[in-house]
Amino acid sequence: MKLYELTLLISPNVSEEELIKTIQDLKVFISDSQGEIKTEVSAMPIKLDYPVNGFSTAYMASFDLNFIPEKVINLIKFIENDKSIINHIIFAKKISAPKPERAFRKQAIEKAEETIAQIEEEQPIKEKKVELESLGQKLDEILGQE
Repeated sequence: MKLYELTLLISPNVSEEELIKTIQDLKVFISDSQGEIKTEVSAMPIKLDYPVNGFSTAYMASFDLNFIPEKVINLIKFIENDKSIINHIIFAKKISAPKPERAFRKQAIEKAEETIAQIEEEQPIKEKKVELESLGQKLDEILGQE
């Protein structure tokens, strides 16, 4: 089995019952052909950017499905025989594995953390408390010398 994405444009002239029946018939065909629907985007009305078969609006439905590659041609024929479907596209999707964290980035972060720790150890923050009287005496000395 391979993962496919199927997107359909359904005529805006169909009634709600016909729309539901079209989608249901497609789902039954997929399951009868040993396919499995992974995700489904329910049919929704959309405005088309350009006319398709003379329609400027349509219902769009989309499915991600696992399907046997040899049976895809049968699925396409089934879709093309349904007069309420005005256009469709089906394509194989690649299943991508999650990207591992890049080693050099992880090493750079660890090195930066070590450097920060070393700097903090070498130069501890010294807090000097200065009393007002001693500060005043220092100011007098500095001003008096000029």
